[in-house]
Amino acid sequence: MHAHITTEGALRIKRKNHYEDQYCPYSAGVRSCGDWCPLFNETDKKVMGYGGVKLCNDTMIIVMDDRRP
Repeated sequence: MHAHITTEGALRIKRKNHYEDQYCPYSAGVRSCGDWCPLFNETDKKVMGYGGVKLCNDTMIIVMDDRRP
């Protein structure tokens, strides 16, 4: 899965060749998922270009890429 965090801190996931904003399921879909949330915790583990982002209920494994999408 490819994802990036915007300069505003919002999580975006690549779906069908473009990045889409992800919304918090606990905010009735009005606030984006991102680093503003105390349950959002980036990990610093990077193995063969992959890393994990800990979210409120799970860990999402993503491709780590320093290039802008």
